[in-house]
Amino acid sequence: MTEQSEGGLNAINSMLQRMRELSIEAANDTLTLQDRSYIQNEIDELRQNIDNTAHNTTFNSKRLLDGSSAAQWSSDNSSTKLKLNGAITSVDQFKQKQPVTGNYRIEIRAKAGQGEVKKSSIFSVAKTVTPRDSTVYDCEIDILTGTDTTTGKNYGDGWKFENDTLTITSNRNFSIIGDKSLTQNKIVVQEGVDATIKLKDVNISSSTGSALQVTGSNVKVVLDGENTLRGGSPEQAGLEVRDSLADENGKINN
Repeated sequence: MTEQSEGGLNAINSMLQRMRELSIEAANDTLTLQDRSYIQNEIDELRQNIDNTAHNTTFNSKRLLDGSSAAQWSSDNSSTKLKLNGAITSVDQFKQKQPVTGNYRIEIRAKAGQGEVKKSSIFSVAKTVTPRDSTVYDCEIDILTGTDTTTGKNYGDGWKFENDTLTITSNRNFSIIGDKSLTQNKIVVQEGVDATIKLKDVNISSSTGSALQVTGSNVKVVLDGENTLRGGSPEQAGLEVRDSLADENGKINN
């Protein structure tokens, strides 16, 4: 990687030196407008070559000189934190998860105190903000015990908790709390459910499968406090979003 970087930087340095020489030459009063136009054309070509060199200097499919080799993320809230575990994965023809090489960008767009979670393979999100969520939630569920905090029951209208899994079955608004305590209890949103789910201080590290699994649904996830989602052993996707028309390879079946 060092050799590739040094080679690219040396090439760029040579082109910059040539641009400096041309600039000094262009200041000569004896040159005509036509002469200066030729100099400008060469400078434009050198500038384009510098951009091309920065873009094409790579190592293991990662660009080294254009600033994209580091993981990038953006947020309009300074208290939003993003933690990456491992690498982005894909499912191969043998239904095995394999790391995908390249550069990745994960973006969290905060809006009115809410976090919009996009599909990713491996990540955990910590976000501490003053809640501004105006959604009215139908119930509050403790993910550690799998019970409604008001009734103490492990089931209710549109949800149930059994076999260490909280299953959302209807189009309602659910507030799920966790007190930042680590648990292996998972959350599954059934196919066809259009629900709003608020995670408040939820910390799930599932030994099997994904911590939060959404199948063929239109689900909005609101982040409040510090939330961490990890799944699989070794750690794989914390959040899994799979269209109901797709098979295990991610191929859409008509």
